[in-house]
Amino acid sequence: SGAAAAAGAGAASVGSVCGTNGTATSPKSQNNNVSRLAKSSTGEETETDREKYQDPRETNRALRVAAEEAFLAAALAAKADIAVVSHEFSTLARLNELASEKYEELGETVAGLGVFADSLRRKDENVSPLFDDLDAVELNLTVLEGTADTLEQEADRLELRAKEVRALIAAKKK
Repeated sequence: SGAAAAAGAGAASVGSVCGTNGTATSPKSQNNNVSRLAKSSTGEETETDREKYQDPRETNRALRVAAEEAFLAAALAAKADIAVVSHEFSTLARLNELASEKYEELGETVAGLGVFADSLRRKDENVSPLFDDLDAVELNLTVLEGTADTLEQEADRLELRAKEVRALIAAKKK
């Protein structure tokens, strides 16, 4: 109770202090509050009484500390969020670079294939008449193969007939 009275007296010497409802109180009414704090209904100081009549400078200091800690926590969270976004941007930038390099390689390959296709087209134009001649030769070859098959069948038939004739001649000679 002596510490509470000393705190009240120190606050009273500075000037007016906020009362319990937020209004300014005179040193005289503050002393009444301190004496009420020192003498509660049971004659002892209670925790509620201490909180109710706490020095406003202590309350303001505690609020400032809490506000600074909240601001620091928010700043650290914002810094962490910015670091994540920054990392995402750098990763995406690297992926973009790799994709650009790959597209450049593909562009060179496609250009090379275009040159190759053009070369084949020119060769095709030069060889195209030969393909027409080859088609004619192939058709003639197919006709020739058909004729050969027909001649072979006829030769087989003639051989069979010659065998039969020989068998008849041999039978007549006997």
